[in-house]
Amino acid sequence: MAKILKVKIQRASANGGTKYTYPPEYDASKIELLCYESVGEGIKVLNRTDKFEYAIGVVSNADALAFLVSPDIIEMAKATAITNGRKWRPQVEKITDNTKVISVLAKVARKETLTKEDEDALDPDNPVKGIGKSRLFDDLLEERLNAPKFS
Repeated sequence: MAKILKVKIQRASANGGTKYTYPPEYDASKIELLCYESVGEGIKVLNRTDKFEYAIGVVSNADALAFLVSPDIIEMAKATAITNGRKWRPQVEKITDNTKVISVLAKVARKETLTKEDEDALDPDNPVKGIGKSRLFDDLLEERLNAPKFS
């Protein structure tokens, strides 16, 4: 089994960009980060006035001991991780087949009648390739918690 960790990341302006500093106990080779505190698709940090932001990651129970020495890394309850994860990494619509979507849009532009297959391709809730949805954070988290490398 694995543990869910919330990592506090220091943020500072540097040379016209942003410099991120992780806690010294943080080991990128032993943790898989699933999301960062952000809005949309990880573009805009929720509160830019803060000098830090957070990330949610999964680590093995054995490796968690070394991480949890840091006051900037805490264990999260699964329910809290899901609440934050859904906010920080929301499910979004995405194109799953560029060619199909462009073809359907061309038909629309030419005012042609769309087939049932065309309409299905534009429906993000339909499994037909075209426009779909990204995976739910819940599914990503559950998959990582049960991954052999974190057992």
